[in-house]
Amino acid sequence: MADSEELNLNNLYEGVDVNTLGGGGLYDGVAGIVEKHPDTLLYKDTIIVQQGGMLRTDYGTWYFQTGDPAYCLCSVEERTRKQAVFSDNWAQDTTPLDQGGLSEKFTLTIAAPEWHGDINTVLWYEGNLYEVDGAPSNLDSGSSMVNHWEIQARRVMVDEFSPAHVPPPAVPEGSRTWGT
Repeated sequence: MADSEELNLNNLYEGVDVNTLGGGGLYDGVAGIVEKHPDTLLYKDTIIVQQGGMLRTDYGTWYFQTGDPAYCLCSVEERTRKQAVFSDNWAQDTTPLDQGGLSEKFTLTIAAPEWHGDINTVLWYEGNLYEVDGAPSNLDSGSSMVNHWEIQARRVMVDEFSPAHVPPPAVPEGSRTWGT
């Protein structure tokens, strides 16, 4: 390189046809490079998600799962609250004390960068079964780094106390993970 030439690192491959270099991404075809998700709070947990449907007939309502289960990268915040005086809609609870009293309600607040579920979606987190409680909310008012879906879910089965022991479904090999 002559003394008059400057090395411009801002445009390292300017004037070079990338196809002559192999094309694609910088590390495509290089062994040992694993694709990773961003190292942010939105990607710290993994849940198993399965979409569902609902069928109403004269004999009752049935919930069923549709499609294959999938992994979802997200952030999970667990919350426990005790229901005593007020019910879910904040009306005064008139249930007699001999029919329950305090009841434990365990909920999750999930923040996921990608969500394809709806109100009939079920999910597994740490072996427990949850169902989505309300419609998912798309919170896209911030920057692209913090855009996410917020999902509320309530626990419907505790694995260690369940006599039925419903294991999480097996996610098919090679299936796409939500959030990647």
